[in-house]
Amino acid sequence: TTSAACNHRCTFCSTDAIGYPAILMDKDILIERIKEAKALGVKSVMFGGTGEPLVHKRISDICKGCISAGMDYAFTTNGVLLADKRGLPHVGLLGATWIKVSLNAGTQDSYAAIHRTDAKDWDIVWASIRALVGIRNTTGSKTTIGVQCVVLPENAYDMGNLAKLCIAAGVDYLVLK
Repeated sequence: TTSAACNHRCTFCSTDAIGYPAILMDKDILIERIKEAKALGVKSVMFGGTGEPLVHKRISDICKGCISAGMDYAFTTNGVLLADKRGLPHVGLLGATWIKVSLNAGTQDSYAAIHRTDAKDWDIVWASIRALVGIRNTTGSKTTIGVQCVVLPENAYDMGNLAKLCIAAGVDYLVLK
């Protein structure tokens, strides 16, 4: 991942145990390792896991570094930072092989409770997903865009609504875990 920092505090996240350190990988070192990995035969990298990769302020440069190295790349993200202040996807995101948004609810209330974040993030994520899908569909990008949800007792009855929202937004898939 590009970062151990995260802007959410999901109830089920194992990162709780390490306290969300605001550690951001050095962009130049990361791009250099990506180039080395490509030279060694690695075909792709996925940014996600411990932390939110899009909190890295140089994520567009990291995407460009992957493209320059000829490395396929992908993201798992909570989606809040998919778009910039203008509502446009960050440069390089639509060069990814896939983007999977971890959106663990089908309603704004359960989302805010499970992600332990402000309820307004729900609207931000959905607006960003719709913008990403719309731009992908008009630019010829091949990026697969999906949503994943960890099914919990708190959101189990939201899944029908989540599926409807995913269909309306035009995502390529929904994974229920």
